[in-house]
Amino acid sequence: MGNCSTCVQEQHQRSQNRTNSRLESPVFRRVTSYEPGILANRLANLRTFSPYNLNSLIDETLLIVRTVADTDQEPPHAMLILSRIANHEDRWLEVMIALIERIPMNDPLGATVIALLLDECSLPSKELLQQLIKKVCSNNRSRMKILETIIDEQIKKIDDIQNSKQLEQHTISSSIETYVGQVTNVNYDENINSDETTSVINNHKCDIVDEQPLQEKANKISSFTSLRSSKRPTSSMKRMKTSDISNQRESDDNLHHERNTLVVLGCLAEKLVGPNSASMLDTIALEYLVDRIHLGIHGYHELKSFDFDDRNVSSKYSSVLKIILFALIALEKFSHTSESKHILLQSLTVANNEQSKMNVLEYYESWALSNNCLKRQIGFYAQWLLDNVFILDYRRPSYETIDHQYINVMLNDKDVSEYLKIGPDGLEARSDSVSFESVRCTFNVNSGVWYYEVLVITDGVMQIGWATKKSKFMNHEGYGIGDDQYSIAYDGCRNLIWFGAKSVRHTNPPWKPGDIVDIII
Repeated sequence: MGNCSTCVQEQHQRSQNRTNSRLESPVFRRVTSYEPGILANRLANLRTFSPYNLNSLIDETLLIVRTVADTDQEPPHAMLILSRIANHEDRWLEVMIALIERIPMNDPLGATVIALLLDECSLPSKELLQQLIKKVCSNNRSRMKILETIIDEQIKKIDDIQNSKQLEQHTISSSIETYVGQVTNVNYDENINSDETTSVINNHKCDIVDEQPLQEKANKISSFTSLRSSKRPTSSMKRMKTSDISNQRESDDNLHHERNTLVVLGCLAEKLVGPNSASMLDTIALEYLVDRIHLGIHGYHELKSFDFDDRNVSSKYSSVLKIILFALIALEKFSHTSESKHILLQSLTVANNEQSKMNVLEYYESWALSNNCLKRQIGFYAQWLLDNVFILDYRRPSYETIDHQYINVMLNDKDVSEYLKIGPDGLEARSDSVSFESVRCTFNVNSGVWYYEVLVITDGVMQIGWATKKSKFMNHEGYGIGDDQYSIAYDGCRNLIWFGAKSVRHTNPPWKPGDIVDIII
């Protein structure tokens, strides 16, 4: 979740001001939006715009957007110009294409910039919308082959690692058997390290114990892959032709197009909620969206074992995971009407040999506890969709299957802003809205020294800290943790500490997915 990424990161690290942004975080997510209509007021002062380089305007917006401190502060000049250009019907499509092609994959604020600009632009006509969909969703089959090839490469990498480990274990076992025989002959030599021997035996026992759940997982995935093959033929791991390799090299640099296309489609579906949004699903956009949701189950029947380290993935495979994640986010935005929800549910539900029907989102549920932070986000989102949007008669809600007996404190679903998504255990949350979302926990402290730990799942902008009951959460006005004298917050993305709506720079490195942040008071 690009061009000039090094320069962008260096500029971002030097920024000390606040920004309006979208968050994707496990707890205390901060998402800020501009005051409604502020862009329209500023645009009135821009009388003319001579030929602008759209790519330069987008790059400048990405650099400066982090410096926007307050909701009443003037947005970046480049963003104003982009918005005004997009408000001209003959330029709207050009701006949308430029956003899709230019926004880099790894910029934490990339999807936010797209959402903010679309939020301030005029609604497109039905003809313009059809033109956009035709342009950005075409050649779907060839584009899917590129994505599936990346998954095949990752699966081959996993198999190679597993084969290497099995060979190593076999070699070690053979050596131990020979060594044990020698020990018997020498009548328990004092040089024998009994701890090492015990360790090998214990590890072997653990492998045997884990075979059953791994086999169950294999059976479940096998059923999903067979379902996918009924939808259309699944690509096998074959050698690509020379022409395919050249096409792959060209497309590898354009993976951000896939992510940005899903962001644009999702934002338009949310903005055009109603008949216009449902009409988008009567086009090739539906196949484009559903195919990318199914990406996660591609090729898993090729795996010899499902016991592998999720963290050991290539950068291209990480990009594919981001595409799946944003496909799920777009899925939610398309499902705001009953008509659209029915269409999508049919596309996600497939026949199964073991039971009459199964939803592809059920497969992703097991990813919610993955060591890979991107997979964990996908699992969280799929689980939330099944609990709140695509409710299945045969499936129990996640919160009913979790044992809360040993959870002493959790996020308070009675003291939270409206668009925050809280996990079934009450310990994880995320937001995919451009508004400002906050939540308190269920445990308060009045004296002494206290601290808690936060596992950061994304590298997005968020402010995590402490707040009294007097601290107000006003998501649409852009106020939350650290924006008054009753709260203080740590921002690991922009390297700031917030108190009273003012920030102080800290020298800690920017956080990254998988980091653990300790908050003490």
